[in-house]
Amino acid sequence: WRFGWPIEGPCRVRVTAVLLSGRVVGEVEADASELVRDVAVRVEALGGMRVRHLLMGHAPLEPSLSLRECGIEDGACLHVLTLAVLQLTLRDFPPDRSRRNAPVTTTVVATDKIAELSRAVQVNCGAVAFWKALRLPGLPADPRSEKWERLEDHRSIEECGLDESSIIFYSRLMWDIGRAPDIGIFSSHVGEPGADLLGEP
Repeated sequence: WRFGWPIEGPCRVRVTAVLLSGRVVGEVEADASELVRDVAVRVEALGGMRVRHLLMGHAPLEPSLSLRECGIEDGACLHVLTLAVLQLTLRDFPPDRSRRNAPVTTTVVATDKIAELSRAVQVNCGAVAFWKALRLPGLPADPRSEKWERLEDHRSIEECGLDESSIIFYSRLMWDIGRAPDIGIFSSHVGEPGADLLGEP
């Protein structure tokens, strides 16, 4: 699979979860479409967005179809990887109410555009705090947030090539995750772009 946009065929994604200490505590590797199908049910179980919102109105994912054939490309690839993070966190690392201040850190191997965004976004559900590069008009702070902070060393979401619908989707999904008790997620890039993405078109 050649690294680039859009993804033109089925791709396998490896998502690794590590503790804040740096110790690897789990890993899942699967076809991206399998991950997004599985996690859609889990988000509904959380009382979050419906499946039609998760897929942003795209065609249903079928095993024989590639991501592109399902209408998922460019900025929408972010959704697939974000859902993979949620899927891994909820399946393999259920909330541990005895460790509110020690959330699992979930690392996403992503493209350069997604990496720029994911480095600028953190949800810490113990404190219900949300950080991101704030250069976006018309996106007011959620009253539940404890702190919004401009990260000067990161590009804005728009500069990362994501459109308005992608921004709204990502923000809403993160708030839904934030309402789930005792789940902490931090997404960041690992190594060189494409180093840990597997599969061929």
